[in-house]
Amino acid sequence: MNNRVFIWVLLLPFICSRLEAQETVVELKNTATANVLLGVTEVSLIRVNAQVISLQLNQQEAGMAVESYKADSSARLHISSLISSQPRYLTAKITDGDVPDGTELKLVALNPNANFVGPWGIFSPEVSLDRTDRIIISNIATCYSGTETQDGIPLKFIYSLNTDRATYGLIRATQGNNIVVTLTLSPNQ
Repeated sequence: MNNRVFIWVLLLPFICSRLEAQETVVELKNTATANVLLGVTEVSLIRVNAQVISLQLNQQEAGMAVESYKADSSARLHISSLISSQPRYLTAKITDGDVPDGTELKLVALNPNANFVGPWGIFSPEVSLDRTDRIIISNIATCYSGTETQDGIPLKFIYSLNTDRATYGLIRATQGNNIVVTLTLSPNQ
């Protein structure tokens, strides 16, 4: 036991001097980091800012057929689209009501005003509407149309006589045959 105490007595000053001789190194920095996760959600929103569109084919004069067509382009499609990869498309179809015999309802999208931001896609030529989805605009990427009355993509509805003259005899007088046209912007692909 004495030997152990003696060894400790001899080693203690050496250990203490070693402890004192070691410097504590504290690293001070003038920079720091923060991890930030960024993201933007997919957006696929549309609305149409239109009142009821009234298209009535009227008689021109005795001996002539009724007007061959009536058109209205007052409806505006407001759109917000933000894609992650694949472009979207806009379809239209009749979801309620029937187009009177001997006539047809067509739809075509027209160029938007200068407030439209981003590529607006590729517009299809006039499309005859029925109960099947018909592509009106394809290749819609990231864009938005604005929200004012004259902003958006003008939608031109065309009510006309059927191109087959043999169906003229099927036309019947009607007042306000209500048709509902549903537009759909495709979801994320």
